[in-house]
Amino acid sequence: MPEEGGRGRLRARFDILVRSTSRKAGTALRLLRAGDFNGLREGVLASGRSLRDFWHDQVAPLLPFTRPFHQPQNASTAAWQSVVGDLIDGAGRPLGDIVREILPRLEGAGRVAVIVPCHDCHAHIDDTIASVQRQSYRDIEIIIVDDGSDDARTSACLERLAGRRMRVIRQPNAGPAAARNRGAEQAAEADYLLFLDADDLLHEHAVTLLLWWLKANPAAAYAYPDQRFFGGKELLWQCQDYNAYDLLWSNHPSVTALIRAAAFKEVGGFPAAVTRGEDWALWQRLAAAGHHGTRFGAPLFLYRRHGENRSLSARRDDLVRQLHDAARPAYLPA
Repeated sequence: MPEEGGRGRLRARFDILVRSTSRKAGTALRLLRAGDFNGLREGVLASGRSLRDFWHDQVAPLLPFTRPFHQPQNASTAAWQSVVGDLIDGAGRPLGDIVREILPRLEGAGRVAVIVPCHDCHAHIDDTIASVQRQSYRDIEIIIVDDGSDDARTSACLERLAGRRMRVIRQPNAGPAAARNRGAEQAAEADYLLFLDADDLLHEHAVTLLLWWLKANPAAAYAYPDQRFFGGKELLWQCQDYNAYDLLWSNHPSVTALIRAAAFKEVGGFPAAVTRGEDWALWQRLAAAGHHGTRFGAPLFLYRRHGENRSLSARRDDLVRQLHDAARPAYLPA
């Protein structure tokens, strides 16, 4: 039975356009201008084309920004591969040996502010902070932003933590994006920012290795690791290599990354109007300003899975629509 309505017409249009290379990029851009990102994706997939190939060959040359499709190789690649092997399956050189070689090269590399937004977070905040305090890189300040907690146990927990190599900033409840931005404002002396939710954890060498990777990739604005899920079903998520165009369709950098503070401040931080998927919106905002990421392929970030995870409970269709509306100007010609 033939499809009816707008989707059927869209599929039929792309079946024709895919055979006409002179017209399909223009049609894609018209769909983008109309905000019909899902329609564009559906049409390309229905035509039998690879979405990435279509985007790269036909649409990307018309867009206002570019990005490297392959990360440059450098002298640290071999050591990086040893780190990956060690963290995943124990192969390669001992990780401790690699870190001991890296740390002297990072002397004077700059201060890292780890910003932890918190709202009624008493259940896991101790473990989260302990994972930051165990970092092998030592020039770290911890800023906890209490985003209007009204739970007495959280208040008592934060009172106990305050002053132990960290600051606690309190504000009326304004949401996670505003809390993260407030923490960044308080980190005026920091060269790098890392945002960590109050129920997640860092591998003990996370900051060391991500900072080293940023030093090895000076053109990158942020470095993001693979991640390990724990709590409930445990699994390893190997992130996709960075691709600014794919950020339109999927949030492939991990939520916790090491970001150059100057790039974060240049784009104005997290968009306050985005209430779900703030990290995805930030990556899109950075890409639009020419600030791109680089993947460090080892699981340095530990993401706690449970029924209350905001990002897992959000309705994806509404989230994607909201982010597409915000990102649309960056993905269109001037």
